[in-house]
Amino acid sequence: MLISTHSFRAAATVLALVFMAACSSRKDDVTPTPNMSWTVDGTNEKANIITHSTGGNTLFLNGYAGDTATSYHYVSIWLPKTVAVGTYSLATNAAGAYSTIANRTTYIGRTGSITVTSLTATNIEGTFAFAETPISPQSVIKTITNGTFNVDL
Repeated sequence: MLISTHSFRAAATVLALVFMAACSSRKDDVTPTPNMSWTVDGTNEKANIITHSTGGNTLFLNGYAGDTATSYHYVSIWLPKTVAVGTYSLATNAAGAYSTIANRTTYIGRTGSITVTSLTATNIEGTFAFAETPISPQSVIKTITNGTFNVDL
């Protein structure tokens, strides 16, 4: 049986297209890896424990860097439970943030923002930066910059 050159080329083209489609990698096939990191007063930190919770009308995203039993830095950011992609300001109480350091001093975010860049039913991603002071006295200011989060919901 003799196959014409035209039929052979058509079959080869179809097979090449099928092969390329099967081997292609789609961005939405990649499962994001949960992470949370930030810089506090110039020191980079990455959470080794990441959690989320809800309470009332609020979604909390929490990251613990270090050994939670002895020396750690804990950052919690919170957003409305009805969160959408966009930027939320701490100054207008549209969002909130705080952190606790190893000596158990709790700092409250006073100014700054949280930006949600991606949101699905199972994941939230974004960035954050804020200035914070201890609950009392409010004279010491810490800055949290370069904050990123990717949290499974």
